[in-house]
Amino acid sequence: MTLKDHFALLARYNSAVNDKMYDIVAELPEEKRKRDVGAHFRSIHGILNHIIVSDYTWLRRFRSWHADSVVLSDPRIELPNLSWERDLYERFDELHSARKMLDVVMRSWIDELTESRYEEVVHYTDFAGRSREYIAWQAIDHVFNHQTHHRGQVSEVLDEMLVEHDYANLTAIL
Repeated sequence: MTLKDHFALLARYNSAVNDKMYDIVAELPEEKRKRDVGAHFRSIHGILNHIIVSDYTWLRRFRSWHADSVVLSDPRIELPNLSWERDLYERFDELHSARKMLDVVMRSWIDELTESRYEEVVHYTDFAGRSREYIAWQAIDHVFNHQTHHRGQVSEVLDEMLVEHDYANLTAIL
């Protein structure tokens, strides 16, 4: 399997799992989605917002590295005032729409990205103003792993709420 194949699989997986997870979470009343459950980002809604803020942030970082990308030139990924301190979207339907759009952008960008680009170095400045650099495949892997990590947090909160869910089966999309 090439790196391109690997990341195409992860992009399809993330999109499919996000769809399933959001369908389950959509069935919860807003009060349950936004209830502070003691998680790092307070609630299911807060965790989902955090994933989206992170994805916007990384896509913008990748844009500066992959400046000739048609997909990453999409103005929808250029949101002002990204912040870890507040929810980007207050309403679940807006959050859900943003997730769907970001998944399409990520799948399209991975389709667009050529195999040779995965070994290049991505340079960016983090929120603390520090200069960072990673090999592209490592940074891209991080983005997908980050989503998986936080979907696990959502799964744990759903377990505590006794909500039936099984949305993370990678083999189901192979």
